[in-house]
Amino acid sequence: MDLSKIKSDLFIPAMLDATKKNTTLAGKVYGLPHIWGTDGLVVNTKLAKMSDYPDLCKADVKGKTAVRLKRPTLLAFAFAAGKDPFALYKDPKAYRR
Repeated sequence: MDLSKIKSDLFIPAMLDATKKNTTLAGKVYGLPHIWGTDGLVVNTKLAKMSDYPDLCKADVKGKTAVRLKRPTLLAFAFAAGKDPFALYKDPKAYRR
C-alpha cells in the first residue's frame, strides 16, 4: 500500500495509527480503517487457512491471532455457529450461552 497517496488528515489519528500497527507485516502496511463500524477477517493465507471466525480459535494458530472483542465480532462468531443472536434477544439465557 502506498501510504503517500493516503489523505491521512481524513482519518481519526489514533484509529489510523492502531490500524496501521495491526496490519503491518514485514514493514509493509496492508490495511486502513476504511469503514467505521464494520469488522472483517484478514488472513495471511500463506501462513494459515481460515474461512470464518471460529478458525481463529484453532489450536494451530493459538497465540498468533488478534481479535477486537467487540459486539460485531461476537455477533460474527454467533452467526458462524449457526445462531441468530438477534433472535436470541427474547431468550436471555440462550443469548448468554
